[in-house]
Amino acid sequence: MSRAEVAGGVLHVRQGRAIEADKQKGGQRLARATKAVGVGGWEYGMLTRTLEWNEAMFAIHGHEPGSLQPSFVAWAASVVPADAGVVAAAMDRSISQGLPFDASFGIARPNGEIRVVKVQAAVHADASGCLVRMSGTCLDVTEALQDQAALQARNREIAQHNQVLELISRDSSLPQVLDVLVRQVQTLHPGMLCSILLLDAEGRHLLHGAAPSLSDAFN
Repeated sequence: MSRAEVAGGVLHVRQGRAIEADKQKGGQRLARATKAVGVGGWEYGMLTRTLEWNEAMFAIHGHEPGSLQPSFVAWAASVVPADAGVVAAAMDRSISQGLPFDASFGIARPNGEIRVVKVQAAVHADASGCLVRMSGTCLDVTEALQDQAALQARNREIAQHNQVLELISRDSSLPQVLDVLVRQVQTLHPGMLCSILLLDAEGRHLLHGAAPSLSDAFN
């Protein structure tokens, strides 16, 4: 056996040991990440092309812990079509250039439920500068976004109520107040056309109150 063959064999053994050691360290890192309740931890080995998940990652994606072997391909396939292209391009840049990954996107669970996740990750190199693994976190932010949207909607309603109260406090005319009220309702319900009708003093006839989006024929 030549020296070159011996050297090649030694290099192969060292690489194998390095890969195995990296996998063991990855499992330890994921175990520590599991302690963060609800935060998914994952690690992708670029040398082994294997993907490891902690228990929270399985739960976020709608799987029982350990029920399947995670793969990068399957994970990418779970991204909703509207976000898939952007996510794939950003992930490719991170892996090829060693750049941080930070994105929020939708995923589809096996039962069809759509969740929104925020994923952050970093790419790590070995002592020689070779990129060897990517590790990160995954947080289900679906409820947080829904709560934020609900809060924003409530703030809009309060602002609209205040606008009407301000008009009344300034002794604005009734037609002006009614016009604002109708426009506010239409803003809250896109596509809806509204009007307000009033009863005359005798309570027998309907009178025009406000219908800013309806035709002149109606008004």
